[in-house]
Amino acid sequence: MEDGTSGNPTKSEPVNEVVKEVKEAETQHRGKKSCATRDLTETEYRKVLKYSDYKPHPDFPFALSCKVHWSKNISEERQCPDKIILGSMYTDFCAMLELANYMEASFNYGYGAAGRVDAFLFTTESDPKLAPKHCNTAYRNIPKAVFLSAPFLAVALLFAGVLGSNSIRKVAATLARGMGATADEVDIRCRWKARLSGRVVDA
Repeated sequence: MEDGTSGNPTKSEPVNEVVKEVKEAETQHRGKKSCATRDLTETEYRKVLKYSDYKPHPDFPFALSCKVHWSKNISEERQCPDKIILGSMYTDFCAMLELANYMEASFNYGYGAAGRVDAFLFTTESDPKLAPKHCNTAYRNIPKAVFLSAPFLAVALLFAGVLGSNSIRKVAATLARGMGATADEVDIRCRWKARLSGRVVDA
C-alpha cells in the first residue's frame, strides 16, 4: 500500500488506524447515528399479523397461504407471490387458530357480514371476482397501515433502536431460541430455490 503497489488493505497500518478510530467513535456514540437495526418485539409482531391475508392453500389442505408485502426484497406488486403458511405450536402466532377464531366469531356473532372485509382481512364475499377485489382494496396500503398506524408506533416507541428489513425474520428466530430451539434448528429455512440463505444473527 505505502510503496504504491496493490495488496490487502487489512495489512495496511494507516488503514487499520483509521478503522480503529472509527470503531472507537462508534463505541463512544460520536459521529453519525448508528444504522444498526433491531428485531421486532412480540407485541409489534402481533400488530403485523393482524393485517395478514390468510386463505386456503390450493395444493395442501393442511396449510394456508398469504402474500407477504413487507418482505425486504419487495418493491412492487408482482414480487408478492403467495407464501405457504403452516400451523404453529406457539398458539399466539398460529395462522390456523386465527382463522378459526374469525370463523367462530362470524358464525356466532355475525362478525363478518356478507361482502365485508374486517380488520384481519378475511371476507365472507362469495363472489369469486368480488372477494379478491375487496381484499385487494383493503390491503393495498398494508405497509403504511401496519408500520405507520398509531397502535404500532405507540408500541415501537417503547423500545430503543430502529426497525430494519430483517426485523420480521429475526423476531421469529429470537422467539424460537427463547423457546429452546437450537441455532441450527432456527437456521433451517424452506426455499424453492437452490440458493442458500445466510444465518440469522444469534441474539
